[in-house]
Amino acid sequence: MAGLTNALADAELNQEFRAVARTYPATHYIALFTAMPAEDGTGGTEVTGTGYARQGITRGTAGWSAPAAGTGNKRKITNAADVNFGTAGSDWAPIGTPCVGFGVYDASTAGTLLATGTFASSVVIQSGNPVKFPTGSLAINKD
Repeated sequence: MAGLTNALADAELNQEFRAVARTYPATHYIALFTAMPAEDGTGGTEVTGTGYARQGITRGTAGWSAPAAGTGNKRKITNAADVNFGTAGSDWAPIGTPCVGFGVYDASTAGTLLATGTFASSVVIQSGNPVKFPTGSLAINKD
């Protein structure tokens, strides 16, 4: 699964068609995964290790690109600035497990998973590795 989770899709549908106002976070937080969660936000395995913490992206035009054409009939949005996790202080994951994708949360810990994206190729993050996603490299698709 890559794209919006059920929680965000429900919030959008409720706001548009039922006039149910929603609260927007000031910051979105990027999490890394070794196993992707389901569309309902359950499951998945978030990366762990020394120095790992979700990284914030400010909600707004400084944090996210304008929507653009994605794959097929999908629309996509990407990070408008680098997302820098710093240097891994230990092997991240469970050790030796590749990182396969990312999620966007509304909080720096716990919170609601809003969207996910998978990487074209997975990577094992080892101690001493810098972990940075350049502008435009984290894409979220929407049908």
